[in-house]
Amino acid sequence: MILDQVIAAASPKAVRRVWIVSDLQQRFPDRATHCMTRAADDFVSLGLHCDAVCYLGDAVEGGNMEFLMDMSRMQQEQFARVDAPVYYVLGNHDLFHHWREPSFGRADLECAFAAAGVRILEDTAITLSCGVRIVGRKDYLYTNGSRFTAAQLMPTGPDDRYTVWLDHEPRDFKNAAAAGADLILSGHTHGGQVWPAGAVGMAAKNERNYGKKHITDRCDAIVSGGTGTWGYKFRTQGRTEIVCITITTEKETSQ
Repeated sequence: MILDQVIAAASPKAVRRVWIVSDLQQRFPDRATHCMTRAADDFVSLGLHCDAVCYLGDAVEGGNMEFLMDMSRMQQEQFARVDAPVYYVLGNHDLFHHWREPSFGRADLECAFAAAGVRILEDTAITLSCGVRIVGRKDYLYTNGSRFTAAQLMPTGPDDRYTVWLDHEPRDFKNAAAAGADLILSGHTHGGQVWPAGAVGMAAKNERNYGKKHITDRCDAIVSGGTGTWGYKFRTQGRTEIVCITITTEKETSQ
């Protein structure tokens, strides 16, 4: 259930660690609790310090306000076990579910996330106490592409600050790398989830492929298969996972 990716420079200067959660996406709180509790159990069992949790969207599914609050309380309990700041980018299912609008609004979702200790990043950047910069993008599908370009998010281009780039849907990798991203993290695809339907997208040689990708000499990307499942209770392709990333870099990561 745990995928460990190590991004290493030839002469390491600093080591940082982030934990990825994505696409919990359960309609019913009991299923979400099962997935999230197992994910937290696995991470805690590693006994590793964590600088941040990067939550890559689609934390909720459906339009039930009571379920939203239950999900919030459950995630608050599980994230407390990790003892690290949690940064979130919205996914295409958080507020728009294609077939109907949810019974809760954006303010409700923001309040629920705040109660769970989760900070939403939308076309904005923050710097962790360890010095790593995290850039969070608006979701392309949810906004119909109405978001800042990668160059607008980092107008000065690449610099000496190690930058982790969060984008729910895996796209625009080359532009993100050109803007200054060192590591791009995405979810959305569920690793295909159900074969053979999911195999079509995963077989294509594009950004939506599951796993680690080398974008440029100074930028890598990881597309997670997700911590939950969408629609069905099962998978016949890919796996439910958390992703523990150890970053070893010569770039400046201390303030």
